[in-house]
Amino acid sequence: MLIKKKKPIFDQYILKNNNIIKEIIKLVNISFNDNILEIGPGTGSLTNEILKYNNKISIVEIDKNILPITFFNNKNINLFIENAIYFNISKIYNIKKKKVRIIGNLPYKVSIPIIINLIKYRFYIEDINIMIQQELSDKLLLLKNKYCRISFLLSLFFNIKLLIKNINPNNFYPIPKVKSSFINIKPYFNSINNNIDINKIKNISIILFNNKRKKIKNSLKKYIFLEKLDKKILNNRLEKLSLYEIYNLSNYIKL
Repeated sequence: MLIKKKKPIFDQYILKNNNIIKEIIKLVNISFNDNILEIGPGTGSLTNEILKYNNKISIVEIDKNILPITFFNNKNINLFIENAIYFNISKIYNIKKKKVRIIGNLPYKVSIPIIINLIKYRFYIEDINIMIQQELSDKLLLLKNKYCRISFLLSLFFNIKLLIKNINPNNFYPIPKVKSSFINIKPYFNSINNNIDINKIKNISIILFNNKRKKIKNSLKKYIFLEKLDKKILNNRLEKLSLYEIYNLSNYIKL
C-alpha cells in the first residue's frame, strides 16, 4: 500500500536529505547541555537528529497535523503549536538560566517576520541557525554600504555568517523553485544597540530605504529638520552611508 506523504500547508519546505541534516548538526555543534528551540520542525527529521545529541528540545510549529504523533506525548519535547512570527521565546524551558540556541528550516514566505520577531528576544539568544531561501541570505550578507532594509535592521543587532550555500531544491519536499542557504546569526551587544527602540527603528527603516538612491536632503525632507544635519550627509545617498551613519541619521527622523 502506498502511503501518501504529509504535505506542509504553510509554505514550508521539508528538508529530506539526511546527509545535509547531519552536516547541519555538525556545523551547529550541538551539545548535550544546549537549550534548543527548533522553529518549524515539520515532519521531525531534524528534530530526531538533534535528540541524538541533546535529550531535551523545545519546538514551535503552527501546523499540528504535519507533526509525528509521537511528538505530542514525548517527555523530551516541549511542544508549542503556535505561529513563530509572534512566538514569545521567554516561555522556553530554563530560558532565565540558559540562553537558547535556535535552529530551524523556516517557511520561506515568512522568514523575514520570523527573524525580525527574534530581535526583541536577543538577550535570551545564544545563536540562530536557520535554513532560508538563498535570495534572502544574499541580502542579509550584503557588504558594507550596500544595505537593504532587512540587512540594515539585522546588522544593528547580529553578526551573520554563511554556513552552507547552493542547496539544491531537490533536497526538499515539496520542491521549492529556489536554492537555499543555511546561515548562523549571533547577537552582539554594545552601548548603541542596547538602547534602540526596536519598533521605532523598524518603522524608520521603511522611510529610510524607500528612497535610498535619492540624496538625503530630498528623500527625507518631510521627516527631518535639514539644518540639523551635516551637509556632507545631506548631499549623500543612503546607499553610500555606513551602518552607524544610517542609524545616527534615524535619530533625526520624526514619525
